[in-house]
Formats: sequence, structure tokens, C-alpha cells
Amino acid sequence: MMCLLLQQLGTYTQTSPNIHLLDCAEVEIKVANGCGDTDPSPSSTSSPTPSPVKAQTMSPVPDGGTGDTTTSTSSTSTSVTTTAATTTTSNNSNLQCKAETQQCGPTIACESIGFPGLCCSEYGWCDNSAAHCGDCCQNGPCLNNPPSPTPPSPTPPTTPTPPTGDIIKYNANHGEDSRMIAYVGNWQTCPTAEQVDSYSHIVIAFSVSYTYSQPWNSCNTQCTIEPTVPICNGGSQALVDSWRAAGKKVILSFGGAGMGGSWAGDKNNCWDYCFGAEEELSTSLVNIVSNQNFDGIDLDYEYCYDTEGQQAGRCTSERDTGLYSDAKAQTFLSEMTYLLRTKLDNLQASNGYNRGRYELTRKFMCVFSF
Repeated sequence: MMCLLLQQLGTYTQTSPNIHLLDCAEVEIKVANGCGDTDPSPSSTSSPTPSPVKAQTMSPVPDGGTGDTTTSTSSTSTSVTTTAATTTTSNNSNLQCKAETQQCGPTIACESIGFPGLCCSEYGWCDNSAAHCGDCCQNGPCLNNPPSPTPPSPTPPTTPTPPTGDIIKYNANHGEDSRMIAYVGNWQTCPTAEQVDSYSHIVIAFSVSYTYSQPWNSCNTQCTIEPTVPICNGGSQALVDSWRAAGKKVILSFGGAGMGGSWAGDKNNCWDYCFGAEEELSTSLVNIVSNQNFDGIDLDYEYCYDTEGQQAGRCTSERDTGLYSDAKAQTFLSEMTYLLRTKLDNLQASNGYNRGRYELTRKFMCVFSF
């Protein structure tokens, strides 16, 4: 079963035996497959995500958003209207199925958003696990395929009662004992001030080294990234400044599902071209942090880096096997962690950043064997 872990990374010394992670503050933020397609709270996932982007160079596709248990939830996702592809539908009327729409849903098949052969779970997430393809599977190669019941007549909408009292506000100034993280896709509509009030950290997703295309993204073979990262659809630097003025920390995320994932059927391999380019890539990311007043960097790595023989063939069977190796992936993650931590600390020494230490977090795919 695969899941994503968020690690707050502390001092990281490349050659010293005292390499450690500050406070070992690991927070499980995403799970997929058997890890829990039982909680519909969206954040990001090991399953692939749709790729609605505006037509521009280096415009990323969404993170591999998992239907998962999370400590970070974005209230900013925007519905994407997609024509569902021909697919098998399962809607067992004897079960109390959610039939929610996230990546996929009753009218959006995984195949129609670029991920053929995956099932849409009752919570609206694409994968090929038994939890996704079993009971309550909405569409795709579902294991059980009874005829779809006639949908009920729609209930007329009711006017919601506006909340009373003070809206809960949350910021990063309370300390690092807890945090609420909102992922803001820079291909999506910008969230309102009310939508981000309850969050302490806002992650801008993503900086990438590819140009969006179908069926697979066009990788920059030098792992070159744009010097400026879009905030959100229609957003500007003033929006980042307003979030920070409200006490939020705004983090730049590099990577995401569009760079390549370890799930079956994905052929994106832009990470392969970043192996060996750690020095240039880390410098480019720190420059963006400096220029756009971000509070740190998140490395969203959803590709293979196998250390336990659990991901064998996932990042080679459908890709150029001459580019990927587990050793290269492991070296990349180690080098990037060290270089980013070092360069962020140097930036703080030069510019007097006064909001604590620059954040450095890393999400990576992990595989547990039972």
C-alpha cells in the first residue's frame, strides 16, 4: 500500500554521520489504495490527478490528489467539467455509496482525464486497488457491475444559513505544534480570504520542469524551471503578501504528479532528467523563494526511489530504462535535501528573514509490505 508522508526537514549534513530530521516531525497527509480510500478529505494522492491548466509554458498539472486521510486540506479546488469517456459503471443500490466528485465522479471517468484502466472510488479518486474497484466503484473496470439505478429526482436547493459569531482564523504564529495546510493549485481559481482563514500554511503547487501536453507531459531535458511561479489563476504577488500579512506561511512546492508517478499506467518521467541537476535546480528554487517572498520549499516527489524492493519495475517498465535507477533517485533526494537546506539557511543569513527558519518539507512515495 502506498502513502505520502510530509517530513519537516531540519539540519541535514551531507558528509557528517549526524544526519537527522529536525524533531522527526512526520505527518501523514496522504494515503491511497488500502491506506484509506475511506476518508474523502482531499489533499493530494498517490493516484494521478486531472491536468486542467491554462495554455502556458511550464503550467503544471494537479498533484496526485489522493482521497485520503490528511492533515492538510485545500478548500480551493475548482470543479473541472470533463466529458466522461466510455467506461463500465458500478452503482450498487444495496450499498450506501458516497458517489462523490473529486478527480472523478458520476459523470467524470478516470479514463477521460488521462488515466485509462483506473477505477473511480465512491469518494471520487482514481486508482486500481480493490478499495477503488470494489463495492461502490463509480466507473472504470469495476469488479462488480450491476445496472445503474435510475437517479433520484434532484432536490431543490435550499438557502444556507450564514454562520454566526467569529470565523475561526488560524495562522503560523501559534508555533509548529500543529498546522493546517491548504494546497493551492496554480491552475485553479484563487481562494477567497474567508476560504484560507482556517489555514496556517498555504502551499503553491507547483513549480515544474515540463510543458503540459497530452497524453504525457513534455519534459525539459535539462530540468530547467521558470523563474517565476504562478500563484493561482488570476493571482498576483499582492495575494501572497496579503496571506503572509495575515500570519500565514506561503510555501513553494516543486514536483507533483505531472513530473511522474509510481502508479501503474503513468508514463511521465520528468524526474529522470532532474537526476544529476541538483545544484542548478536547488539554486533556481531558492531564487524563486527569494524573489516571490515565499517562506520555504516543499519537494513533492511521487516517483520511485525503491529501497525495499517494493516498487520493482514501476518506473522502468513503460519508460526509458536508461534514464531511471533507484540509486539515481535516492541520490537525487539526498542531494536536494542537503542543498536546499544549506541554500535556504544562507538566504536567511543574507536577507534577515525573521519568521523562524525557512521551511523545508518533503513528500515522498512509500510502500509498506504486510
